[in-house]
Amino acid sequence: MGRMSKNDFIQFLWKELPYGVTIFEDGTMQLFNRDYEPIYSRKPLDSSVWVVPMRKRGLHVFRGVVPKDGVRDMIWFYNDRCPPWRVQKVRNVCKEILRRW
Repeated sequence: MGRMSKNDFIQFLWKELPYGVTIFEDGTMQLFNRDYEPIYSRKPLDSSVWVVPMRKRGLHVFRGVVPKDGVRDMIWFYNDRCPPWRVQKVRNVCKEILRRW
């Protein structure tokens, strides 16, 4: 099998790495990818899953207002200025979040 093209690499990271987490009112956390498709869910709430790896690398989460019923909060791990296919530090954080999940 040959080497992955840059476009295929971006699409792979787009689908497989977490873009953020939705925190529901009942405490359930759900990681989602760049298409906002669920990757994994867990309960109870344990923010150390993403806070520790991001703080270790000096990164900050992005928060937004969420107009959905049953959703307490949404947190994004990166934005379009620092996507994991361009910024190795962000890619490493996303991988560590998956490992800790």
